[in-house]
Amino acid sequence: MKNFVTENLDENDIIFIVNIGSDSKYFGLEGMIKIRRKLPTTVEIIVSQMGSNISKIICRTQNKSDLQFISENLLVEVIKV
Repeated sequence: MKNFVTENLDENDIIFIVNIGSDSKYFGLEGMIKIRRKLPTTVEIIVSQMGSNISKIICRTQNKSDLQFISENLLVEVIKV
């Protein structure tokens, strides 16, 4: 059985992870809600995971500029997968 992400992946899609450290204002439940609202509309959230020291949001987009916008304006780490 194929993974949902790879099964529905378009050749132009970019998958990336937003890492939110415990020192970020977006850490925790309220922070996750805030950052999700600030993501560009072209970003599709695949899954969110909250941890004790770091939270992650796995996303997909077709715009490379979204990654730069998120890292520079929201001050979180963005890792292209």
